[in-house]
Amino acid sequence: MKTKGISNQARMLHSALVQRGVDAEIEKWDGHKHIDLSIEIAGLYIEINGDQHYTDADTIMRDLARDYYSTEEGFDTLHIPNFIIENQIDDVASAIAEVARQRIK
Repeated sequence: MKTKGISNQARMLHSALVQRGVDAEIEKWDGHKHIDLSIEIAGLYIEINGDQHYTDADTIMRDLARDYYSTEEGFDTLHIPNFIIENQIDDVASAIAEVARQRIK
């Protein structure tokens, strides 16, 4: 299956999480779809989204279906807009690192 490619924002967040000691995998294939970032041990998927994920009904419907599948597999999905990563990378990475530590299974 062809991958969708990784955004600069996903690479930025991955790097920031690794710097904080989080074992995050970039572009994880879960058997159904590609996840931007996965923190397996914490049961957390992270999707970094452009505007269409909040403004296009078809994209919203696809995201809901994808999230349902992830939940059925035991993972919660955190959606973060691109501009948040671009403007608050340190705060976002620190918060996610803390959440990951609290959720370790």
